[in-house]
Amino acid sequence: TARAVFERSKDAVITVTAVVKMEMAGRGGRGQDVELCGTVIGADGLTLVSSATLNPAAAALASLERAAGEERVGSTPKVELSQVRYRLADGTEVPARLVYQDSDLDLAFLVPDLKEGEPPPKFTHLEVKPGPGAQELDDAFCLTRLPKHMSHTPAVMIGHIVAVVTKPRTVYDFALTGTPIPGSPVFNASGSLLGFMMLHRIEVGGGSTRGLRALLGGTGEIVIMPAAEVAGLIDQA
Repeated sequence: TARAVFERSKDAVITVTAVVKMEMAGRGGRGQDVELCGTVIGADGLTLVSSATLNPAAAALASLERAAGEERVGSTPKVELSQVRYRLADGTEVPARLVYQDSDLDLAFLVPDLKEGEPPPKFTHLEVKPGPGAQELDDAFCLTRLPKHMSHTPAVMIGHIVAVVTKPRTVYDFALTGTPIPGSPVFNASGSLLGFMMLHRIEVGGGSTRGLRALLGGTGEIVIMPAAEVAGLIDQA
């Protein structure tokens, strides 16, 4: 089942690149190249990515402000996202732009940014709809795409659900054979879309070492966001 889903869906998992520029008042700025995994969820090229992975500088600043308060952070740097591009399975590059994001859920949605009259490429995409739930010990597998130094090769990882977290919203914690990559789709043993790997924000407090690491990285725990949460945002995107 996993092999069949992999062959059918691997081209819907793409590489997204962007440039993030952070500029301090009176100090200039510099750009950072980012490369991340995205999943095409619409025939028009609507693509889901991790908000924190797309713009790690903005995520880190938000973590600092939550932990220390704006008065302690000082002047807030200006963060600009530019040169967003899809790299499709066949190597085609497509300009894209951010249209909607929910930082609390770590969800960001991109669309192709084509010139007027320019025909869009044909996208392989996944249909996202409220899907099945999961329980502890359920088998699951994840589709992803390796980084540039591994030739952006599609890949699959197998794992299982280790916990169902219900507060403040339902997410699934998991164990996986490999490194989890935000933005990757996850399927259950019958091949149904279970959800997407995203970053679950950790609130920093009480001297938590884990929270401090999350603060410095601007990230959190990687969890599976159920497909139902994503489906509810597609119309807004």
